[in-house]
Amino acid sequence: MDEQGARNLRRRDLLKGMAAVGGTAAAGGLGGSLLTAGTAAAATAGNLQTLQQKFVDMRFGMFIHYNMGTYHDAEWVSPGRDPLSFNPTKLDCGQWAAAAKSAKMTYAILTTKHHDGFCLWPTKQTSYNVVNSSYKQDVVRKYVDAFRAAGVEPWMYFSIWDRNQGISSGSVSRADIDFIKAQLTELLDGTYGTIPVIVFDGWAWQAGHRQIPYGEIREHIKAMQPNILIVDINGHSEPWEQDILFYEEPLGVKAPAGNTYASCQGQTITGGWFWHPSTPTATPLSVSSIVDSHLKVLEPIHCTFILNCPPNPDGLLDTNIVNRLAEVGAAWAPNTSRPALPAQKDVLLHAVTPAAVTATSGTAANAVDGLIDHPKGTNFQSLWQTAGSLPQSLTLDLGATFAHLDTLEYLPREDKDSAGAYVTTGDITSYEIHTSTDGSTFTRATSGTWAGDKTVKQARFGAVSARYVRLVAVNTVGGSIAVASEVNCGGIAAKPTSSLTVPVQTPVLPGSDKSLSLTPALAALDNGGMKLENSPANIGYWASSSDNATWRVRFDAPGTYTVTATVAATAASRFVLDAGIGSAAIVVPSTGSWSTYTTVTTTITVPESGYRTVSLRPDKSITWQSVNVRGITLTPGADGALSLTAATATLTGSAIKLENDPPDIGYWTSPSATASWTVTFPAAGTYVVPRPSHTPKTGEDVERWHHVAGRRLARRRPHPVRHLRTWH
Repeated sequence: MDEQGARNLRRRDLLKGMAAVGGTAAAGGLGGSLLTAGTAAAATAGNLQTLQQKFVDMRFGMFIHYNMGTYHDAEWVSPGRDPLSFNPTKLDCGQWAAAAKSAKMTYAILTTKHHDGFCLWPTKQTSYNVVNSSYKQDVVRKYVDAFRAAGVEPWMYFSIWDRNQGISSGSVSRADIDFIKAQLTELLDGTYGTIPVIVFDGWAWQAGHRQIPYGEIREHIKAMQPNILIVDINGHSEPWEQDILFYEEPLGVKAPAGNTYASCQGQTITGGWFWHPSTPTATPLSVSSIVDSHLKVLEPIHCTFILNCPPNPDGLLDTNIVNRLAEVGAAWAPNTSRPALPAQKDVLLHAVTPAAVTATSGTAANAVDGLIDHPKGTNFQSLWQTAGSLPQSLTLDLGATFAHLDTLEYLPREDKDSAGAYVTTGDITSYEIHTSTDGSTFTRATSGTWAGDKTVKQARFGAVSARYVRLVAVNTVGGSIAVASEVNCGGIAAKPTSSLTVPVQTPVLPGSDKSLSLTPALAALDNGGMKLENSPANIGYWASSSDNATWRVRFDAPGTYTVTATVAATAASRFVLDAGIGSAAIVVPSTGSWSTYTTVTTTITVPESGYRTVSLRPDKSITWQSVNVRGITLTPGADGALSLTAATATLTGSAIKLENDPPDIGYWTSPSATASWTVTFPAAGTYVVPRPSHTPKTGEDVERWHHVAGRRLARRRPHPVRHLRTWH
């Protein structure tokens, strides 16, 4: 069986096991495990009470911030650090698990990827991962195995914001969304078993739930892990577009007295989320603080406590942390007589991200941007606020007609006044919901009243088919304006369906001369009013600095490529061409008119072969001016290198063969297997072509290196592989 077959089998076993699990949560008990929560929660569509009860019964867990920041004394380490700097010499996830167990912790959360984008598993989506580090082993695998062996549930943390990949607010492309989904597939397809909870970060407070659509990501992970619970670190005081509410204590956001939501509160045992040189000698959070001021305070209000314990660069928890956890375990016992979790609201299982939004007044886009951060004041909270007398309305355009729409959700404002009280002026108290298929003729779906407070509101109605969903604010607190933090819609009883499909992008393939032609016709255009125009076609109507065009490109060889862009502009400007692991600035001069084209050149270095998403976006660091782009050509070999590609090799051996797309040379089953090339050297000189230090044994991995003629490159991303695609 090959690797893919084994992975599929693991996933089949996982889903079969999920289907076989039964039982319900025991109110008030020490929850045992989220793995035994069963599928009873699905009995009532949208109600996750059973799973949420199990979550709060877990009570106490370990947050493990361990990643590239551990090795650079940084909370948010800069992207692009040398992967070799990730260099644990004594990594022992079993030690972490034993320490958690000693404290009576029941679960743990590992930072599989933080904001800099370094991945602790061997992802195939980027080379910025643990395989190319000094450690070269799957840390996520070691983590889940060690914690399960200790009887502690392994959960996962995943940062949506990825500064290494360039996934950030204002520059999110369709390819970026696919990249996120591909990485989540690697983590949640069953390869690592059942993952009861995933904690997202860098989402609602960074790009937001519209640029990176919440509904699409939720559907994707729920298809693989039906009972997984979603936590989004965003500072909400209300559970909006998440299953569990997270309170980030270091930001001053704590579970309020009388909290009734299934929730969790995070705090760190020492001075930072990641390890710092001061951590080993720091005085950890006291036993009294952990037990009396956290566990005994949070447990009665249905909020689990997540205590961050950062491993050191050796890959171990420091002695002061280990000892403190043991002391906590000796001092605390769960209160199993705690009452059951109060009834939780139904979750909007199938959210539909609007394509556009309009309003009778005010900035409509603020109601659907999905952006918010901790509500201590007005941080990152953007509000739709009307002008003029009531009624006022907000209309969501879903981009296509969807069947099975049955719910609209409304999040009121969450800001506070100078005295610390929540502001309610403008919160909608009387409403109507209208729907339409054409945007002209609307039918009332339901109407009703809501309490004038900050709690999430739902308007439920009989399933309809509609493209446009309108919220009419009939009356509000104060009666003068209507205010909304967020509005969305979708289905609870069933998944809304439409004719919309995610387009499959046609890739850019090398031509006969190995060049790559990034034509307008093959580009995916994101944001604003960008469109193709004229003949021959160009990409025009770049409306803002957040617009971008992306191509799916197959690089058959690493190296430096000459970039030739054909452009027209009425003012000088500058673009960035970004291949994810290499980028280049394209300086555009004024050509005098939109129809007068010129070519500009630069270079870009792509250190690895394979499929890459290449994006073209305005350089936001300057005052950007609009440009017409007719095409971009990437020509290999600008560095004078010789590329020995898999596709041009002559293969000798019984099993060795070309496979995959782009091709690699695989099935090296014998030391006698060879690949050879006929090469014309352009000049006399020394050409460095390294080889393994010994003859490979049967089945042994062959190490890949990247080199250029005349000198040897540093081992930038060496890693063991069973396939050889390119010597360069």
